[in-house]
Amino acid sequence: LTVNGKSYTQPLMLKMDPRVKATAADLSEQFTLSKQLYEARPELEKMSSIFVALNDGLAKVKERAANNGAIAQQVDDFSKRLVEFAPASPRPFASLNFDALAKLQSLFAQLQEVDSAPRPSVKAAVADLIAALPSIAQRWKQLIEHDLPALNQQLEGAGIGKIEPKPTEGSSGNIDQE
Repeated sequence: LTVNGKSYTQPLMLKMDPRVKATAADLSEQFTLSKQLYEARPELEKMSSIFVALNDGLAKVKERAANNGAIAQQVDDFSKRLVEFAPASPRPFASLNFDALAKLQSLFAQLQEVDSAPRPSVKAAVADLIAALPSIAQRWKQLIEHDLPALNQQLEGAGIGKIEPKPTEGSSGNIDQE
C-alpha cells in the first residue's frame, strides 16, 4: 500500500472460504470447463451477431420479395437454413437467438453459480457443445460464404438489394441497395 509517498507492506495469506466444501480438484475441473467455454465464446458471439443481422435483413427482404415468387422461395429457403442455428423449439413470439451461444452462456452460468464439482450432466453438456463447435463453424461458413452470396446475387438481379451480414453499431442488420 502506498499512501502519501510512503509504502507499507504486510504478508497476505489467502484461504478457501470455510463454507466451501469443494476440493481443489473439484474447483480445478470447474475452472477447466469454464475456460473451455470462455475460449469458445468470442467466435460464437461473432456468429450470433451476424445471425441476428441476417435474420433482420431477411425480414426486410421478405417484404420486398413478396411479389416475386421465385425470389421469395429462395429467401424462404435461406431463412430455413438460418433457423437451423436457432433453438429447436423457440418460444412463440420470442426473437431468434443463436442456439450454440445460448447453450454456452447457460452452461457457463451453471458452472459459475456454485463452488462445487461440476454435475455430470453439465460436464457432458460442455463436452457435447465443444465437440459440436467445429461442425457448427463449418455449417456457418457454408451459409455465410456460399449460400448468402448466391442469395444476394439473386436479390440484386431482381433489384431488391442485398443482405449485409455485418451489423452496424446500434443496429442489427442492413440491406444494401445500389
